[in-house]
Amino acid sequence: MDSLESVPANDPNHEHMFLERAARSVAEVQPRTSSVADTLVFLEVLGYTNRMAVVNGFQDLLDLAKRVHQFVGYYDKENEPVNSYTVPIPSRKRRVVEGLSIAFPWVGSWGILLIFGVSLWLSGLMPLDVTTAFMIGVFLGLVVAGDMLGMGRLFTYYDGQSNVSETRRVLKRYYGNFLVTLALTSTGLYAVSSLERIPLSLVAIAIFSEATLSLQLTSYMIIYSRKKLGLVLASYSSAFIALLSVYFFAADFVPDPTMRYFYALASALVVLLVPAAYCHYTIFSARSITSSIGGVKPSFFYDTAAISTTLRSKSRVQLWEVLPYCIYGVFFYGMLFGDRVISWVFNPVHLVDGLKLPMVFNPVYEIGVDLALLVLFPALIFQYIMMGHLHEELYNMTLVRKASETNKVAQFLRTRYRNLLLATIGVSVLISVAMISMAPQIVSALRGSTASVNIFYVAAVSDILMAMFGGNAMFLIFINKIRPLCVIAIIGTLFVMGVGAILAQSGFQNIVFAYLGETILAVMLSSIVIRRNLAKSASIHFARYV
Repeated sequence: MDSLESVPANDPNHEHMFLERAARSVAEVQPRTSSVADTLVFLEVLGYTNRMAVVNGFQDLLDLAKRVHQFVGYYDKENEPVNSYTVPIPSRKRRVVEGLSIAFPWVGSWGILLIFGVSLWLSGLMPLDVTTAFMIGVFLGLVVAGDMLGMGRLFTYYDGQSNVSETRRVLKRYYGNFLVTLALTSTGLYAVSSLERIPLSLVAIAIFSEATLSLQLTSYMIIYSRKKLGLVLASYSSAFIALLSVYFFAADFVPDPTMRYFYALASALVVLLVPAAYCHYTIFSARSITSSIGGVKPSFFYDTAAISTTLRSKSRVQLWEVLPYCIYGVFFYGMLFGDRVISWVFNPVHLVDGLKLPMVFNPVYEIGVDLALLVLFPALIFQYIMMGHLHEELYNMTLVRKASETNKVAQFLRTRYRNLLLATIGVSVLISVAMISMAPQIVSALRGSTASVNIFYVAAVSDILMAMFGGNAMFLIFINKIRPLCVIAIIGTLFVMGVGAILAQSGFQNIVFAYLGETILAVMLSSIVIRRNLAKSASIHFARYV
């Protein structure tokens, strides 16, 4: 380290030289300091005093710290200028793998449904009343998981800051809200069953499927947040193997196919929860502190991540902040599955095994609309490739662009949105056309009817538009326009359920046209919002993140 007072006082540039050497000295200990206060502490530890600062032309040590703080980032540990602090962007091949990993659980689940059933959604495996209760729980589980979307964003924010204390606190609140939401929906199920005189056994099945699905999706939030996508691929592959093995090879021990299927589901859930439990353990153990600090620090250095107690954030403020994301998560699933619920209500069959139910699972409708969901998965992969690391790309741009060049950033965002839209349309149309050409054969293999084929044709076109809306939604979330997106999701859900109930009067197969109308409306409204904000998208981004 340079001598603290080695700069000759008669040197006309001694003030600048002293400042440069002080900055290099601090950089040897900490290449980048987070604030002037941190810089001041490092100067004091290194032996700089108020007298030295005054002798070398500064008002006091605080004035020196202010100046040093501006220079310290230019030097690395070897006292050489740092040319770039750019964040590495994963290669396109890596992003493709990440996109496939994200889509794998949903595509795998979709494939297992085909493997199991003589018709989709296991309607041929279980009695119709059991299937209905099971699927009600599945949809409620998706709603509960969608409600937790906002809290997941808070975890990502604090975890990215290596704020271990607040990360743990947010995670505790996350599961507290999850348990409250799960309890409320379960209570609602019990209340409805009491009014409609539905057997408690069916309520128990619905609560079981809701709890297992929502717990699994909720617990995997931290794995997706930290982008441990290899773990996602391995854990879901193991869970699928466990599910299929228990169902097909445990027939001698559990002859009843319904009970055997629930045992298979339970085994798959256990397999899935093991890696999730381990990831949660690492957060609440001492490893989370040591991993956040990283490397070898001087004995006097105390990383902020190691502080066990910090200022406690207010829960009600956090909930208010994430409320729009929670609302969007819930109503997005309403847009996606609301027509199915209407088809159950208007199913011509309401008497099952001598029991009259207010809604009954409709396999004819489900085969058509659920088969068409495959159109969405390739679009999801492309959307992730183009949007998954956009924050990092823009951060790197801000390091090389001047403040007056925001138009370049805006042009970059406009180009990215155009490419996102074109890629979504292209891949969705390609998959949709391929599936439409094979629809009669696929539906026949699933033992569907001609009505199922006709429903699939409309649903396949609708899902092209739903994929476009998904791309628009990703871009709107990126530029922090979540409130208009909430309004669109609410309007879409009300539209599909209201218009669907009207169209169902002429036959449940016509409900799919309400889904088509909903997707058209959602694409139009979201495109209008994007068009109004696309020109100033760079300013919106900088105002919030920079």
